[in-house]
Amino acid sequence: GHGTTCIAPISGKLLKFLGFAFVDDADLSDCADNVNTTGEEMIGSFHRFMNRWNGGLRATGGLIAAAKTRWFLIDFVWTGSDYEYRTIEDMPGNITLPDENGRDYVVAREEVSTAFESLGVWLALDGNQEKEKKILTEAAQVFAAQVSSSNCSRNDALYTYNNSFM
Repeated sequence: GHGTTCIAPISGKLLKFLGFAFVDDADLSDCADNVNTTGEEMIGSFHRFMNRWNGGLRATGGLIAAAKTRWFLIDFVWTGSDYEYRTIEDMPGNITLPDENGRDYVVAREEVSTAFESLGVWLALDGNQEKEKKILTEAAQVFAAQVSSSNCSRNDALYTYNNSFM
């Protein structure tokens, strides 16, 4: 009863997925069955989903890491001219999970505009790329400072730029 259902744009086939797992990391997704389901209603559904996922991990000797875990809730409100993302203040609610001692803790919740690192890329669910641009700009500035202060030739600097940085 959890997960996200969508229609593949080319094949038209119905796709259902729970999330994406990479080694010790997972991005889980739960989606409403219709557009009339509110964000507030989805909190309970996602809470049950997270507890089931956590239960599966615990049964196999694992555990969701509290310090590395956060959740987001996406819902929209019509302003009369456009849709806007609803905020945590608009849709209060928490998700709790048991820690390694069985005591419940509140899972950190973020706004959809908050960027998080996933597989080395900074993403925000609202699509803004400000954090990723900042990280890449800083990396470029460090690279520029390193190359400009080195004793390498122009050809070596250009080679390094093209083959290592780009």
